[in-house]
Amino acid sequence: MDVELLPLGTNDIEWCSKTTIDHINVEPISSLPSAAISEMISNHDNLNDLKRSVAKLHRPIKDETPFHAEELEHALILCLSAAGHESYPQEYAALSAGKYVKGTSCLRKLNPFIDENGLLRAEGRLKHADISLEARNPVILGLNHHLTDLIIRDAHQKVHHSGVEWTLSELRWKYWVPRGRRQIRKILSKCRECRLSRSRPRPPLMASLPKERLQPFLPAFTNVGLDFFGPLYVVIGRKSDKRYGLLITCLATRAVHLEVVWSLTSDAFINALRRFISVRGKPAAIFSDNGTNLVAGETELSDGINKLNSERVTTHAAEHNIKWHFSPPSGPHFGGIWERMVQSSKRALRAVLQNQSVTDEVLQTVFSEVMSLLNGRPLTNVHMDPSEPEALTPNHFILGRHEPHVPPTVTDDSHKLTRRRWMQTQFIIDQYWARWMREYIPNLIERQKWFRQTQRLEVGDEVIIIDENHRRGEWPVGIVIETFPDKEGVVRKAVVKTKTGEYLRPVIKLCVISENNLQPE
Repeated sequence: MDVELLPLGTNDIEWCSKTTIDHINVEPISSLPSAAISEMISNHDNLNDLKRSVAKLHRPIKDETPFHAEELEHALILCLSAAGHESYPQEYAALSAGKYVKGTSCLRKLNPFIDENGLLRAEGRLKHADISLEARNPVILGLNHHLTDLIIRDAHQKVHHSGVEWTLSELRWKYWVPRGRRQIRKILSKCRECRLSRSRPRPPLMASLPKERLQPFLPAFTNVGLDFFGPLYVVIGRKSDKRYGLLITCLATRAVHLEVVWSLTSDAFINALRRFISVRGKPAAIFSDNGTNLVAGETELSDGINKLNSERVTTHAAEHNIKWHFSPPSGPHFGGIWERMVQSSKRALRAVLQNQSVTDEVLQTVFSEVMSLLNGRPLTNVHMDPSEPEALTPNHFILGRHEPHVPPTVTDDSHKLTRRRWMQTQFIIDQYWARWMREYIPNLIERQKWFRQTQRLEVGDEVIIIDENHRRGEWPVGIVIETFPDKEGVVRKAVVKTKTGEYLRPVIKLCVISENNLQPE
């Protein structure tokens, strides 16, 4: 094979001699303006497609035979030459005149020269290195040129979508990329495959506490959150049976009420709720999880919580003028206040039961003792000085005292304010609420995570839905079709449309791939 390539001339025309490849005659390009090459570069998004399009210019129109490596390499040289003249016109002019590049040029440290093919190469200091000639004198790519982006994408695919350093190492065996790491990061940030495998959710700024957690001077258990836990095993004769726990916690005082549930049916839950109302009073609002918030392996609890959203349960709540609020699917952090109490309840039950099966009577007794233990935990700082007031506990708001085993007494002068005992009790409770506002509420000001506001999720964004029950490669991909901003204007949940349906998910379960896409058909 005999190939001769001449550099770009002063009239901005490229020339090449006739080339013979395996008995295939490739006619020379008598005149090919670099503007045409530049236009072809800008119209392609794949390096291999670009080389094929340029290589077709050498062939007759009806020639459909496969391209040879020499043809594609020749086409790439033409593209590199055109891109080099477009990116570094002053450097080409100086070197063609036998001068050095200016001291202000970004290539001054590379000691560039023009090779026999009209390509701008770096001479550098690797003349005696035991590496290939192309690595010693790499072709200098244009800064922020589209051809540079195509070459970076091609190298990134060759290293199987590895990181910046591997991609840069692959490039430097043939090319020198100015500000290489910066340009590679820009390309990798737009790589769809990398986004699919590495994108992470963008949690918004942690929300302010809901008003139900900050309302004082209301009876305990006015606004509650509830959740199931279990199963627990009890002994009935010679067999064992399952029991479940229903935890109901006051959102303001953090008081806890535990009920034994015999099964995860709507009737069993309604009976447990009626027992709770008979003892603690009717709540104004109930907050609960969605059944899909539970991980695989807890399917029984998931089915039970899903039944809370049944028509019978919601109708029963509506008849008693109770507002019911459900967390969005896969959003357990919306109910962190009761999830934390479930963890404490499980820990206390394990310490008492020690994985032993007990009777129903013993289990109910254990539930009562654990409930008393949790309601005696301090909400504020425990002082070492005996002259300081004792720490507030949920029992102060339920019983008017810290310890349930001590009879109620009046230890201060509040009995002088009124002769009626209920007034005395109310005065003491108001004192506890005043301490609650002064000592407990200010401790809630800090955000424990998600400290910064992130870019808002918008309709049309393409996202991956995180599913802990499947591997990442199996997570569904969809388009956001609806968002739900809160009172502060922050989007915390959205509806995503996928090939299999529409799903309501919290923002922290969505990984953004690309923004403002059209909805899938």
